[in-house]
Amino acid sequence: EVPVWPSFGGLYGSSLPMRRLFGMLDRVARSDSNVLIEGESGTGKELVATEIVQRGTRADRPFVIVDCSAISPSLIGSELFGHLRGAFTGADRERVGAFEASDGGTLFLDEIGELPLDLQPMLLRALESREIRRIGETHPRKVDVRVIAATNRRLDREVNHGRFREDLYFRLSVVTLRVPPLRERLDDVPLLVEVLLEGMMKAGDKASLANNEPSWRRLFTPEVVADLQRYDWPGNVRELKNYVERAVVLDRAAPTSERAHGESWLPPEPGTAAAPPNLDVAFTAAKEEVVADFERRYLSALLKWAGGNISRAARRAGMDRMYLHRLLQRHGMQSASFRGPEAEGPPSSRFRGDRGPEAEGPPSSRFRGDTEGPPRRAARAEGQASRPVSR
Repeated sequence: EVPVWPSFGGLYGSSLPMRRLFGMLDRVARSDSNVLIEGESGTGKELVATEIVQRGTRADRPFVIVDCSAISPSLIGSELFGHLRGAFTGADRERVGAFEASDGGTLFLDEIGELPLDLQPMLLRALESREIRRIGETHPRKVDVRVIAATNRRLDREVNHGRFREDLYFRLSVVTLRVPPLRERLDDVPLLVEVLLEGMMKAGDKASLANNEPSWRRLFTPEVVADLQRYDWPGNVRELKNYVERAVVLDRAAPTSERAHGESWLPPEPGTAAAPPNLDVAFTAAKEEVVADFERRYLSALLKWAGGNISRAARRAGMDRMYLHRLLQRHGMQSASFRGPEAEGPPSSRFRGDRGPEAEGPPSSRFRGDTEGPPRRAARAEGQASRPVSR
């Protein structure tokens, strides 16, 4: 039976996909099983996990969140399981891992699909035996943890391609919940806009905005809301939230056709005056919006140049790849939408690691670290061959 609730805690939606999700959440929250949440970026997977925890038997116990995509692969083991002092270079003190920190409560592993393959057996062992070992430690430690994992990938496909362990997948997906993308529930857009506006009203130092509430309502006319319902929202609810906040700050609800083609993020043409600042908006909020607008335009141009390739884009921008991932998530942008034949850039030598003609030479001297050329090695070999052998 599908519930008729239009909301479930901090989740909102009266569409059939969301009401089905609410019914599943109500049952899952009462259990203690591991849960796998699947959904695109920006759909609210962390909010789903939070609602499960708050309605479960471990609501008053620790709730620890680990974002597997934001941690260097070499440090994930320490982040999850902890380490002893001196276990590796730089380990100048003991560290309690996420499993121990959430003992008795819940551990939320966000973007579990990014977990390196060589660390997956350690996670599987922790789930099966309910015990962990800190890095550098020999004896196990018992833990009582409920694990909720989330991913924007289809883990069953990752298993088929050999990028995720099948046994770990089945251990995590005792219950699998799929959070529908916004394009599959466009009927919820009017409700979500109303909820987002109400949230901004309650956000503290928004006194100047609160005094301007009637203009907020004026921005989102029935025609504007109908236009929002015709847009696909590739960034899902996160992108919708950014749109609503931007409309309020700039006092203009731009057509979604402009957003889809990037026109609304373009700077003014040379010789034209920029729009005057809205003095009804607090300085900090206006400044944050200008910075966010620059970041969106920069990331859009960067990913278009790189053809959606995150590593290539990070190298061009001179930033860490994980930081680039976080920026894209913050602005509801997906690298996949920039992939295509129109991507610019040099030929495939960039991806093979070729260094050009100056790097040519005997393969062994480049990859084994030999600094001697072939003539010097030959001469040394002759000298060794002519040396008398002592008996």
